[in-house]
Amino acid sequence: MNRLKKWRFVLWNLIISLVLVFITLYILDWYNPYMDFMGHATVYKISAVALILINIMIQFRVAYAQSILRKRKKLKSKKSI
Repeated sequence: MNRLKKWRFVLWNLIISLVLVFITLYILDWYNPYMDFMGHATVYKISAVALILINIMIQFRVAYAQSILRKRKKLKSKKSI
């Protein structure tokens, strides 16, 4: 595995873990509103980190897809010449 694949693997696992934690806290808060899980600042920090990581992964995916498209266009232009 090269570095990019390792980072992608780590980030995806981190995103999934953070989303599961956030969903669990949301469900716990729904069943027991007196504990006020969603009212703590830590939950907002966790959700902010999750959103930032999701955004980073989306940007990686878009950049990767664009590089693949550029390579395909170069190959097609070379074949047509």
